[in-house]
Amino acid sequence: MGVELKRRVRSTKKLDRIYNHNYVIKRTKASDFENKYLKYFFLTLNDISFFLGENDMFDEKLPQWNQMNYPQDVIDRLWSKINVPKNLDGTDNINICWIHSNAQNKDGYTHMKINNITYHTHRIVYECYNGPINKCMVVCHSCDCPNCVNPNHLWEGTHAENVADKMSKGRQAKGSVVHTAVLTEDGVYDILEGIHNNKFKSTSDILKVYPVKLCTLHFLLLGKTWTYTSDSICIKLNLNLGTLRSKIIKKHKQLNVSMVKIIKKWLNNGVSVSTIAKRTGSGLTTIYSIKAGRTWKHVN
Repeated sequence: MGVELKRRVRSTKKLDRIYNHNYVIKRTKASDFENKYLKYFFLTLNDISFFLGENDMFDEKLPQWNQMNYPQDVIDRLWSKINVPKNLDGTDNINICWIHSNAQNKDGYTHMKINNITYHTHRIVYECYNGPINKCMVVCHSCDCPNCVNPNHLWEGTHAENVADKMSKGRQAKGSVVHTAVLTEDGVYDILEGIHNNKFKSTSDILKVYPVKLCTLHFLLLGKTWTYTSDSICIKLNLNLGTLRSKIIKKHKQLNVSMVKIIKKWLNNGVSVSTIAKRTGSGLTTIYSIKAGRTWKHVN
């Protein structure tokens, strides 16, 4: 049997969600909305009303804790694994986490099968109290406890909102713990300190020691990746990331017509792109673009 809670009506503030399309839709009459937008999406007016929160999916005829009208055996199986803490007077404590005791996956979430389909348990509980979830939405935790199923800790949002919530709380994976990371904190420190001490005088010098992609190195020096690490290193060593970047990434020379003619002559004679780039002080991409005919087409 489920726990009775004070029902919360769905939020009507999040109007920028239509099946993975981030369009900001102002509140309009249904007829105006249909004329302006409905032809662009394969949706019904019921879908739009549900999306805008104007159509509350709560059914007064169904139990508050079983808005999905699941069979009793499903409800019993669900609640047999939920630990609902008690207050001193014996009533249910609806403020702290309710932990679901099924086995957790690598992210800490628990699962349950219904009709041979596996669902996140917190999603099942949210739907039990609020009705079906829009298929483009996710159920998020305000408590940041993935195996918590307390409906008061669950809220409906887009994937982007879930990620933004995670980042605002500092819960996103950082640095070497990210499975795609090719550098480590020590490596970032060594690179930045090496640039400052003239150990590394070019990106080529760095790539000989750290065989990563050039774009990985550029993103590091631009502050697009490893920001929390590079910021702390720069503060510790009293450095400026922009200064380090200007030391290691030289500005390429501007080409002119006469130089491009020479470059094309070298290319026709079989000189390699890397050799030409070094001779002219240009980037590899610039020479490749000339070779492929994407730039300087008018120069023969």
